[in-house]
Amino acid sequence: MRHQLSAFAKTVSVLSLCMLGNAAYAQQEVSRIVTVHPIVGEVIDQQEKLAFGLFSAYRLDDFQKASFFRFASLDSTRGSILLQVTLRNGEVRTRSYSEREFQQVRNSIERQCQQTLYEQKQEERVVARKQALPPDTAAAPKYWYVGVGATYHSYNSVNRPYCEAEPLYLAIGYTIKPRVALQGEVRYSRQIKNLSNTSVLNGETYTYRTERDTRSTAVTLLARFRKSQTQRRLQFDWLAGITIVHGREKETTFQTSSTYSQTYNYPINKAIQPHLVGGISLRYLLAPHVTLGTQLLLNKNLVPFFFGWGTPFGGADIGVSYLFGDRKFAHAVK
Repeated sequence: MRHQLSAFAKTVSVLSLCMLGNAAYAQQEVSRIVTVHPIVGEVIDQQEKLAFGLFSAYRLDDFQKASFFRFASLDSTRGSILLQVTLRNGEVRTRSYSEREFQQVRNSIERQCQQTLYEQKQEERVVARKQALPPDTAAAPKYWYVGVGATYHSYNSVNRPYCEAEPLYLAIGYTIKPRVALQGEVRYSRQIKNLSNTSVLNGETYTYRTERDTRSTAVTLLARFRKSQTQRRLQFDWLAGITIVHGREKETTFQTSSTYSQTYNYPINKAIQPHLVGGISLRYLLAPHVTLGTQLLLNKNLVPFFFGWGTPFGGADIGVSYLFGDRKFAHAVK
């Protein structure tokens, strides 16, 4: 009898040990921590909650950390996910998540990671682009430049004098922004034209010679807008501004014959008229401080004609310019 009781007790002990071992093994299979995204790891802290906008049900000031756990049954591969949140006061709260909700959290983190990576790459491109450009695009100092060249411009006028400007022009400019400069130009011309004809009066032949002396002065103020990249030797600009044209015309007629001579002086014609101007410019960098350029300009008289506003006239220039300043900036602002 005693032998039977001893055997029974031994059997019970073995069964108990086996049950304890199975329970311990089952506990390992029942739950395990899972990582929702590699960027946050197994434990999500307060900073990561803020950065990715996670767990809106918990206030940021109360939140300390959170982890996801996956629970699996012993007889099935199907399981559920549990969020365990630890608050700053030590309280632990849990919430069940479906596979879909868990994946939504993962996708939300991934989208924000991609967005952050995209924005970082964009910033790197902007920085690289700025570094590739000459220093004038960031904070270009102000520079003076001068120019001289050949010119021909014609200006429409309500009445005489009819002004033309040739053959030379002078220019001076000052850069106010990396891509903007103000430019002043002066053109002066004096033209003397002679007209002659003959007529017979009372059997005597008379010669009439008319001398027309026209002096034209045009002062132009232009804004130059550079459109090309500074690295290129060939630069393209838009031009816009205003020109004040002063004209003075003196006309004299000489009447002569074999027995007679007389001079007629007509009243001097003067006029000052404003013209709106605009056009384009092409400049080629010959040296760090020297460019060869041309300008094509149209001008429009701002004084209304009795029959309308008149027809736009125009002209062209070709010349060289020299910039005063540091060589490393010179090519960018001439």
